[in-house]
Amino acid sequence: MGYSDPVYFTRLFRKHNGIPPGEYRKRYAEMKG
Repeated sequence: MGYSDPVYFTRLFRKHNGIPPGEYRKRYAEMKG
């Protein structure tokens, strides 16, 4: 992704999507089946 600070990225991601990246990935995996 190009982010050197994973904490910063997580915070930014959660701010935009309302959920942390790990949770998003989990939901996306469930949606795909």
